[in-house]
Amino acid sequence: MQTVIDLFVLVWINIMLSGDNALVIAMATRRLPPGQRRRAAVFGAAAAVALRILLTIIAARWLTKPYIQAAAGVALLWIAVRLILPGSATLPPAEEQPESPQLQWWEAVGTIVLADVTMSIDNVLAVAAAAQGNLLLLVAGLALSIPLIVWGSDLIRLLLNRMEWLVYPGAGLLGWMAGGLVAEDPGLGIADQWPGGAWWTAGLAACAVVGVGLWKRWPKD
Repeated sequence: MQTVIDLFVLVWINIMLSGDNALVIAMATRRLPPGQRRRAAVFGAAAAVALRILLTIIAARWLTKPYIQAAAGVALLWIAVRLILPGSATLPPAEEQPESPQLQWWEAVGTIVLADVTMSIDNVLAVAAAAQGNLLLLVAGLALSIPLIVWGSDLIRLLLNRMEWLVYPGAGLLGWMAGGLVAEDPGLGIADQWPGGAWWTAGLAACAVVGVGLWKRWPKD
């Protein structure tokens, strides 16, 4: 009975911390052909979970070392900008059609995996604590989370397709998270040394992502 309770707690923690991952899956797959969306989402989520399991196993060794979070934040900022730029899998220009659906599929999967890894530091540390060294419990909990995260991404994708302007706050949220990762890095110490530094850094990163997206899509004379 205790194992069932521990498994429920682990799954719940992972789902609560994975709303941002569902957002990335939705943004990365929304322009794929309908038949490829679910396959890319499931494949990307499964690959990301496999990497997350590996990260969780070694979490205590290096995830809290200086500059790891900052590097993850920079990578996530790059992902957020790529997702909002014209010509990306998220917002291709209306007059252009994808040259290679297969290449676009792999691009979406790669985006999902890379974003999940960069955003999963908090997930990894929380899940590692909940699993308490039980590898079987860890694998089962993360595996059970996959269908729920994919279902959440389907719902978000429907909203993005109906209200395309939501892509901007979505990418801005990823930028906010990227700035937060950089600010909270123990090596940089921005959040500790500068009152409000985490909020300012996150806000500037979010504004930068949205600003780049608006500038690139602004009609040129």
